[in-house]
Amino acid sequence: MNSLALFWISILMFISSPCVVHPQPGITQPIKLNLPQNASGPEDFECDPIDKGCYTGVNDGRIFKFFNNGTFLDFATTSPLRTKEKCDGISITNIKAECGRPLGLYFDRRGEELYITDAFYGLLKVGRNGGLATQLAAGVDGQNFSFADAVVVDEQYGDAYFVDSGVIFGLIFRTLDLTGLLQSGDISGRLLKYEAATGQVTVLLNGLSGPAGIAMGRDDRYGSFLMISEFIGRKVIKYYITGPKANTTETVLKNLPGFPDNIKKGATKGFWVAVSILQPLRPQLPPPQTDSIAMHFDMNGTILNKRDLTNGFPNTLSVYYESGIDYKAYAERRQVGETAKVRGGQGTSNCVAKRAVGASRDSYGQSDIHQTFIMISEFIGRRIIKYFIRGPKANTTETVLENLEGQLDNVKRGTLGGFWVALNIPKPQQQPVPITDSIVVNFDMNGNILNTRNVTDTFPNSFSGYQEHFDKAYVGSLLSDFVGVYTAI
Repeated sequence: MNSLALFWISILMFISSPCVVHPQPGITQPIKLNLPQNASGPEDFECDPIDKGCYTGVNDGRIFKFFNNGTFLDFATTSPLRTKEKCDGISITNIKAECGRPLGLYFDRRGEELYITDAFYGLLKVGRNGGLATQLAAGVDGQNFSFADAVVVDEQYGDAYFVDSGVIFGLIFRTLDLTGLLQSGDISGRLLKYEAATGQVTVLLNGLSGPAGIAMGRDDRYGSFLMISEFIGRKVIKYYITGPKANTTETVLKNLPGFPDNIKKGATKGFWVAVSILQPLRPQLPPPQTDSIAMHFDMNGTILNKRDLTNGFPNTLSVYYESGIDYKAYAERRQVGETAKVRGGQGTSNCVAKRAVGASRDSYGQSDIHQTFIMISEFIGRRIIKYFIRGPKANTTETVLENLEGQLDNVKRGTLGGFWVALNIPKPQQQPVPITDSIVVNFDMNGNILNTRNVTDTFPNSFSGYQEHFDKAYVGSLLSDFVGVYTAI
């Protein structure tokens, strides 16, 4: 067995071991710099060596400049159509071209400009004063980029190298369907070059499997090269720019146990790549599908009371029944039998789930003028009607409650009067987010592992990048609303 395989086995054993590591701020646990209100998704980082400020782009299209004291400043945007009213605070599931979505960042120290790749606007740059970024390239060979992701600049010549992650990223990015992305086998990714002198874009490599990160290095023997991560392909390749191996590639890391994202040069040595190791077998509680409410109303449709049973019945409630014998309330849902306790006006009631019997949705009642009627709930119609059996209104109906915010199920008479109906209010459906082990791997230009760092406790649902700057390391995720700041190692 080779040394690399042994290394990954040791990493996985460490992840699953029961030992306890006491949190140490900045070392085992990051200092959290909270993003401005409602902002989320710090995907990549780049830092300014002059004033020590750093940059990150977020889901709503803004690029922030931030400092270690927690100050965040609106620095730049990528879309000429963006307005704060329409865009500020939108989440990853709502990103749109109108707002832009900056992803990769690189600060060109020579020109003192920040280069940006944006999911909608391609390659851009902005000066030290920020503002609306200037678009450099939107596509190549007459077609727009599918998903411009990461960028690096050759500061000797001013040329920019960046990756287009491929068609599948543009289709799946907003849905968070990581499983679909990984199973796609997509190889439409590309490595591209923007030549500063001419403004021309050329394709250097085709057939990449989800290129997501890029970093530049130099080998005294073979010249300049690029490290490129392939997210779907689970590997890191080296592309030589100059020297005797120019325009050739080598695989540096392969068969990774997870999916590599952004690559950054280390502050002192080697490169850091963010690797998210998917853990599909971990037990996860399903998110609630409904708010389950028992609603109490009288024969005229006046709401008397409500009881929230969502904690006990998060995936639909079919009936709520009060017993006049033991003064307990019985609730049930159709899927399984359960027992829960809820606190009511009479003290603590046992809410016992039983399997539903029959399909009737009615309850009998009698008015003061001796009119017997039935209360009927309409599940699809979202209303309750009263049907008179006897009396002057016999064989007629009245609508008692209508336009309710959820679907109705069984109606039962209350012990102390009135009626109870089971009301299911659907929750917005969300794509379940897979749980990952989030590992940062430090490796040299030949693929030798130098160090690792486990950031799973803080970033359990994947992370996107790790950037060292002086004595700090910045970590972000498409899903987080903060920047994690670690002590560099």
